[in-house]
Amino acid sequence: MTDTTPDQLTENIRALERQQRQLRRDLRQARKAARFYEDQLNHTRQIITRRGYVSSR
Repeated sequence: MTDTTPDQLTENIRALERQQRQLRRDLRQARKAARFYEDQLNHTRQIITRRGYVSSR
């Protein structure tokens, strides 16, 4: 295994921290999108139920 200098380790840590921040942002966006589509789905279900389009399964 090659020796890593303290500067390289510091840079690696910073890169991982940047990556972690980006992943957290992506996760927040994905959760927001999931909530949006869940709301859309529930709204559509309500309309279908109100109009009596429920299938007899």
